[in-house]
Amino acid sequence: MNKLQSFFVVSLLTAVLVGGQAFEANAAAKPKCNWTGVWTTPWGKMTLIQNGDKVKGKYDTNKGRINGRIDGANFVGQWSEWPTYKASDDAGDLKYAISKDCKTFKGNWRFGTTGKWGASNGKNCKALPKGVTFASLTNEQKPVVKPVVTTGTTGTTGATGATGTTNTAPVEQYIDGKPGTGFAGTWESTYDNLIITQVGDKITGTYKNGAGKIVGTVSGNTAKGQWSEAPTFMPPSNAGDFQFVLGPEGKTFGGDWTYDVAEAGHEFSQTGWTGKRIK
Repeated sequence: MNKLQSFFVVSLLTAVLVGGQAFEANAAAKPKCNWTGVWTTPWGKMTLIQNGDKVKGKYDTNKGRINGRIDGANFVGQWSEWPTYKASDDAGDLKYAISKDCKTFKGNWRFGTTGKWGASNGKNCKALPKGVTFASLTNEQKPVVKPVVTTGTTGTTGATGATGTTNTAPVEQYIDGKPGTGFAGTWESTYDNLIITQVGDKITGTYKNGAGKIVGTVSGNTAKGQWSEAPTFMPPSNAGDFQFVLGPEGKTFGGDWTYDVAEAGHEFSQTGWTGKRIK
């Protein structure tokens, strides 16, 4: 074998070996995780959909919304919640990192862009329900247009009559609970003024103590749900269950609260968290 032939043989063997190593490396490389799915989190079920490097989502607590982008194994973005969906009380930053097996994530969130970071996590990712798409989440996150009816006076040949003209203004939510009805309104409560909004049988509220929040469900004259406060807004130290019972004239409520989740059969008192309607 001459020198030229030897050169070609060595070159060929080198190419085969290098190519084989490259193939093995590529085969061994793990695929990137996809965030799409329904995750179990401290804030209830969180539905996320990834489209390229963008992610949109929603979660149970206060009709929460998620928007962000993928940066390697990390997801960075913003959370926002009803009723305003605006910082700093109802929106802020978030950053999550997904596990190597793509089955869990851990991360942090905060109020606005300067608040103290709190911890969060997700696990048990399940497939999306039918009909839930990136486009459908985008549509859900558009402000609702609520008709606003005004009245005016028109007339011809001396005859006048009231007529209605319909204008539209973007609002975040239909509100059917007016102050003074149900639990909706402002209350002087055990833990500072409590402002509650009621939509159907759902209530949400805020109070000054610990930047507190409540979310619950109304049945008859009773509201049951969860409270949470800074800094973590998570049980067992900064969140738990509550129960309010509305007075006969809707001007007061009696109630109580627990740390973490109330045990089955737990009897709430009527004196642990009370309120008197301001408006």
